[in-house]
Order: sequence, then structure tokens, then C-alpha cells
Amino acid sequence: MTVDPAGRPPEIREVAVMLPPEDIFYVSWTLDAYEGIGFMRTDDPQGGRATIFCPEEALGEVFSLLDALSREGVALEYRLTETRT
Repeated sequence: MTVDPAGRPPEIREVAVMLPPEDIFYVSWTLDAYEGIGFMRTDDPQGGRATIFCPEEALGEVFSLLDALSREGVALEYRLTETRT
């Protein structure tokens, strides 16, 4: 995690993910293997809803990873959620 020159930590962003329940574990552990880009919380295990939390600076990597998983056959959809203030 990098800190800006003013000493503030990076803003944490949330990415809402919909995926087959049977793929939650796979996606979560794959994300975890990319140490430092974020972590996934399962919001509804039966419904396949999860949230990925990541530093704003890692959003591109998270989106690239999700796109790669989709190309590999994981039927997922994702969207960046609004930042809470």
C-alpha cells in the first residue's frame, strides 16, 4: 500500500461481482494469489454476490484479472460501486 505525499492512505474502492456460487472460492483464492491488489467478501453465497475491495491504484489490475477469468470461462459480471463519503 502506498501513501500519498500528504500521508494519506489510498482510497479503497469496491467492485460488485456476480458469479456462479460454485466459482466464488476459485475467484477469491485467485485474487488472493495476486498479493496486495485486493480481497473479496462473499455477500450472498447462494446468489453468487460478492464485493472486491482494492486500493484505487489497483483497479486496473483487478479489472484485468476479472476479464481474464471471464475469458477462461467463469461467467461473471462486475461493476465499480460508488465511493462512500
